[in-house]
Amino acid sequence: MLGITIACMQDFINKLIVKIPTWLRWVLILPVAFLADFAAQSIYRFLFYFIPFQSVRPYTDELAWLFFAPLVFIVAGVKMAPRFWFYVACFLIATRSAISLVNVYTLMNYLSNGGSIVARASVTTAPIWWSLLVQVLFLGFAALIIVKDKNIRKEPTPTRPVLDF
Repeated sequence: MLGITIACMQDFINKLIVKIPTWLRWVLILPVAFLADFAAQSIYRFLFYFIPFQSVRPYTDELAWLFFAPLVFIVAGVKMAPRFWFYVACFLIATRSAISLVNVYTLMNYLSNGGSIVARASVTTAPIWWSLLVQVLFLGFAALIIVKDKNIRKEPTPTRPVLDF
């Protein structure tokens, strides 16, 4: 049932995107990606809010903000692109990976200057080790997308004008 709902939603989104002029789709790649990122953060935060165990919330916040939302950022931006999906994916992944690398560098610098790996992050209150793990998980998954995903290497066709994931 969920698969049918997702397929219907993807068809609906594809029909909307196809109606947008090509030049406007190029202009909207980053705004749509950022909007999708924000929506993903909000939706995941709302879903995880109902987890009855308060001690899990810092972990889910890190996961939503530093892993799921960046993936949605990439998917939404690539989906908006009218062509050159692989290059757009590389650009969006590089953008989010740069942010993750700065975060990893900052955390590693903190640890090398005597910080504790079990100390809590100031925003999410998740332990530093968890934040590092989620950042590295995103970087690994982003690299895997570039290496393995054959879908983004395709070019649009008249029957497939929007990339499907």
